[in-house]
Amino acid sequence: MQRSPNRNGVTLIEAVTVVLLLSAAAVATSATFHVKWSAKRRVTDVAQHVAQTFTMARNTAILNRAGTKVELKQSTSIPVIVLTEAENAFSAESVVEIPLLELNWESTGTQAAKISGSPMGLMFSPLGDADRDLRWNIAIDGVSAEIQVNARTGNVTTLLP
Repeated sequence: MQRSPNRNGVTLIEAVTVVLLLSAAAVATSATFHVKWSAKRRVTDVAQHVAQTFTMARNTAILNRAGTKVELKQSTSIPVIVLTEAENAFSAESVVEIPLLELNWESTGTQAAKISGSPMGLMFSPLGDADRDLRWNIAIDGVSAEIQVNARTGNVTTLLP
């Protein structure tokens, strides 16, 4: 089919070809973006969960006037944060285990989250300070976040992706 010399515009076949090419490009890139977006969301969820647990432990130490120990146990398939509140004038020693269930998302086809860093635990004093600095890195599929606890102030900082 030939165009007449004074006719402007595109043919229906040209328009459909452009739409098909754009659709194919969109489908090809959506899978890549979904994996990174999902990993970023999971890392953010886990990091916020861990940071809230540290903050809760610090607040518990201050309110109950008793040291509170926080440590990570990775011996099982689901990592667990263990909070141990020292005995005080009002209660006996108590231990609470908080499983990080968000880390066990292997059914989604992405890697499981990994927590690394040093040390694997710390102790908050009744004044709210910690016995040492802590820095944990949480990583999933190349996306990572960091949790920091300042020993002097006991403040918990989260660096999200």
